[in-house]
Amino acid sequence: MPAARMAAMMQRRAKRDRIPALSGGRRTVGRASMSIQTNNVEPAPARELEFPPAAVHFLFDALGVAADSVHGPVTREWQVVADWLRDQELDLADLPRLFETMREQIPIRVLKSVIRQGGPAAFHRHVSGEELCDGVRILALRRWGRMAAAVLASWGIESTRDIGRLVFWLIDMGRLQKQPGDSIEEFEDVFEFREVFERGYRIQFSNGAAAHASEG
Repeated sequence: MPAARMAAMMQRRAKRDRIPALSGGRRTVGRASMSIQTNNVEPAPARELEFPPAAVHFLFDALGVAADSVHGPVTREWQVVADWLRDQELDLADLPRLFETMREQIPIRVLKSVIRQGGPAAFHRHVSGEELCDGVRILALRRWGRMAAAVLASWGIESTRDIGRLVFWLIDMGRLQKQPGDSIEEFEDVFEFREVFERGYRIQFSNGAAAHASEG
């Protein structure tokens, strides 16, 4: 099967398990950051799009993978607070100010979750550019195996710097937030796509075959 056709098929398959719309769902409000956390804004008009929607959805999934790898899985307390903030059309970046100056207006169950989690600072799930690139690597290999590089290339992502271009494009559009000092240079030459995806697939395939043989 030609690579372009296979890449298109993989993209269609990815749409079936993608996350909810970026302006809403449970996994998107402040889930991960560079400080990367999402803002509650409407998607940009199609004429402004530099990357396809599927690439944006994939990036947010990869942010979740990276944040879970660095900080551990999201806790119940974290989700309670994130859901409440979303309902108020606020972001996790607003939590420290609310906790310090408007604590009496926070519902008791939400306030208890903040305290159990360890305070407002414990809700930041920052990841670096290098950590995000690793999340992209892990998730792409998990979803597409040997076709990972082809699928990413079909979205205009052929290097780790292109991952940074996507991130900072979303920052410019108000879909992501960043920390002072974050820059696209963090994404420069983190790894070489061809080697990582080809070698990574061979390692995964080898480990999977060995596990299957041991079960036989």
